This record gives sequence, C-alpha cells and structure tokens, in this order.
Amino acid sequence: MKLQIWMGRAGAGKSRLVLETLERQRRQRPQVLLVPEHASHEAELDLCRICGPTASRDAEVLSFRNLATRVLSQTGGLADVTLDNGGKLLTMRRALQEVSGRLTVFARPSQRPAFLRQLVALAEKKGLYLGGAPDTFLGAGFQTARRLIDAGAIGTVVGASAHMIGHGPESWHPDPEFFYKFGGGPMMDMGPYYITALVNLMGRVTETVSMAKASFPTRTITAKERFGETIQVDVNTYVDGLMRFESGAAARMFATFDAWYPHAPGMEIYGSEGTLFAPDPNTFGGAIRIFRKDRTEEEIPLSFGFSTNSRGLGLWDMCDAIRNHRAPRAGYLQTLHVLDVMTALAAGGAHTITSPFRRQPPLREDAENTGRIDV
Repeated sequence: MKLQIWMGRAGAGKSRLVLETLERQRRQRPQVLLVPEHASHEAELDLCRICGPTASRDAEVLSFRNLATRVLSQTGGLADVTLDNGGKLLTMRRALQEVSGRLTVFARPSQRPAFLRQLVALAEKKGLYLGGAPDTFLGAGFQTARRLIDAGAIGTVVGASAHMIGHGPESWHPDPEFFYKFGGGPMMDMGPYYITALVNLMGRVTETVSMAKASFPTRTITAKERFGETIQVDVNTYVDGLMRFESGAAARMFATFDAWYPHAPGMEIYGSEGTLFAPDPNTFGGAIRIFRKDRTEEEIPLSFGFSTNSRGLGLWDMCDAIRNHRAPRAGYLQTLHVLDVMTALAAGGAHTITSPFRRQPPLREDAENTGRIDV
C-alpha cells in the first residue's frame, strides 16, 4: 500500500487532483473518497462533475460517520458504545500529541487549545466582562470621524478603502521572525487597527473575498541585531480583500509586507455627498479631511479628547461599563468579529461572516475633561 500526501494552500487545486486521481483509478478497483461530514454533499457534487453520471458505479463519498457505520455493519459492533463529542476531542488531542514532534507549520498551534473561545465561554458562564484590543478607535481621530459619518457629513456611506503597504519589519525590528510565522503577516499584525476602525464606522461585516499569497519564500534580516539571517515565510504576506457590510456598503483592505511604498497608511470613507479621509487607525489623533461633491475640501477639527497616545481607554470604558451595567465599547464580541474577518481575508477566497456583534455608540465629546464617558 502506498500513501500519497498532497499539500498546498487553499485554492491550489488539491481537491481537484484527488478527484482526477480517483477518476483514473476507479476503472481498476472501487474507490472511496473520505471527507468531513459537513463537506460530504459538496464532495459528491464535485465527484459527479469530474467522473460523470456513472461515478456512483465504482466510486463513492463517505463521511467518517458513514464509514464507521459501513464497517460496523459488515463486521458487527453497531450496538457498541460510540464516541461522543468529548471522546472525539480527547482522541484528536492524543493523536496530536503523538505526531507533534513531526509537525512544522502547525507545531505551536497544536500545543494550544482554542484559548480565546474557551475564555469567552468561561466569561459568559460566570457573567464576567471580557474585552480586547485595540482601543485606538476610541481616540479623538476616529471618534470625530464616527460623529461626522453618523451626522450625515458625507451622506450615505457606500464604501471605503484602506491600505497598509510596506516591505516588512525585518529592516528595523530586532527579532522579526514571528511576523512571518503562524499568527503573523500584515493582516494579523495591522489588521486589528484597520478592521476595528472600519466596523466602528460602518457596522458589521457579513462577507469577505480576497486574494492572498506569500510573494517571497524567505526574507533576509537587515536589522543589526540579526543581520544577514534568513527567515522562512509561513504566512501570506500580500493580502488584497473586499468586505461587504450589513448596511450594503463595501470596503477594500490591502495589507502587504511585499512592496516598496513612500506614503503613509491611509483610510478613505466614500459617501453619497462626499469622501472622508480618516487618520492612521494605529494612532489616537490625526487629521480628518472631507472632500464634498461641490469639489470643496475642508480639514475638520477633532471634537473629542484623547488625541495623543491614550492606550488604556478601552479598560477605562470597561470599568465604566461595569459600574453602569452596559456593554463595553472594546468588548469581546467586537474582538471576535474582527478576528473572524481578518482570518478570512488572510486565508484568501470567499467567506461568509456571522456574528452577534453590534457597534456601541461614540464616547462623550468632553469625556477627557469631565471623566464621564457616556452621554
């Protein structure tokens, strides 16, 4: 018996290669395509597309559950106790432990449980508050932008564009390797600031579609601390994506470590009456300009406090939320929603996003001076 393993990124053609191999070999002996239960219907359709209407004569798709039923029905044992979900998790954990020494890309993830989801479940069970970074969207820049958009300063929002373009941190960071490993890349590094700002200006994301790739398999460190060392790239470093919002608006997010670019990061919000040029979402202040349909342009003064580095605003808001029994502005539902969007964009392809997240109202404009956050 020969074992063949095909590896590659999503969309690289692995599934089609498997089906074409099955098509060739089914003429010699019956074939079984084993797939996860949730993918069995789609796999059956793909099998018919590749193998034609006679595919079922000598090829079939089985989920793991159906395979077990087939084996047990022929060998006996259907009355035996089967694994419940807990048993499946324990079995998968044991399997991971046994192969962990041979894993490369997924070595570290295999050692970590789904920590964030477990933390959320614990907080909900005990009725605790849980929040997440970033809190830059609570600064003067994006709170002023939110007030302007909510007040109709650019009319109905129809779309947005944001970009973070550079050639990677290996030229200045003393230890840049983690940027190119699991959990890194331009989208996971800077996306939290951009996507959080966008969902607070435009609401919840419902769909994404993106193209993502790693342009270079290795990077050479030029920062003095590790000058000349080579980094293996394990994540996508060029991500160009689109998001559809619940309101019907659309936005583009482009993030890359692969381009030489002289200009600062940018974000633009397009409306029926004009365009708002927002500040860098990785800052608390910054300039805001509006270009109107009469072709006039104006810089808008910041009307909120906290225009300088004000990290900790999210924690302050959470303390106020606990005292007043309300939802925090930088709460975990927002964090999870932004994480889902970033993960989808960084992976490439088309994805549907579901979330109970709802954006919270802006701060009081005089919050910095009065110490009172809510209106």
